[in-house]
Amino acid sequence: MQVPVTDALAYTSHKLFDFLGGKVRIKGGTARLQFAVLTTRASTINDNAALTWSLGSAAASSAALAGTMVNVLASTGRTLDGAGAALSTASTADVAAAVTLDGAVTPVDLYLNLAFATGTDIDADGTLAITGTITLLWENWGDNA
Repeated sequence: MQVPVTDALAYTSHKLFDFLGGKVRIKGGTARLQFAVLTTRASTINDNAALTWSLGSAAASSAALAGTMVNVLASTGRTLDGAGAALSTASTADVAAAVTLDGAVTPVDLYLNLAFATGTDIDADGTLAITGTITLLWENWGDNA
C-alpha cells in the first residue's frame, strides 16, 4: 500500500480493518513489514530516516505514538535503510500482551500508524510504500448492551 506523509505533521495512519461491533479481544499476533520511499529521498523522506510504526485502535495524532495509537502492537522503531525506492530490510514485531477493545457503541478500527522521530527526517511531503504481513488472532466477544 502507499501512504502519504506530510512534512508538517511527520506522522500518518492507514486504516487496515473494521472489526464487528461489540468487544474485541486481541489475543496475539505478529507483523513483518518492509518500507520504501517512493518520492525523491534527497528532497522528501531522507535516507536513513528514523521511522516508528505501530498498530492501534486510533489513528496517529502526533509523532509520539502512544495510548490507543499503540494498544494493539507497541511502537517499533526502524531505520529506512533501502536506497532510492528499494524496500528496507524487514521490521518485525509481536503483539506483546492481550487487550480487550470495547466496540459496543462504535465498532473498533485497526490502524497502521507511522511517525518520524524528528523534523529533519522529512524535508517535504513524501510517500511510503509498505508491504508485508500482519497476522492477528482475535475474538469477538459480542455486545452486552
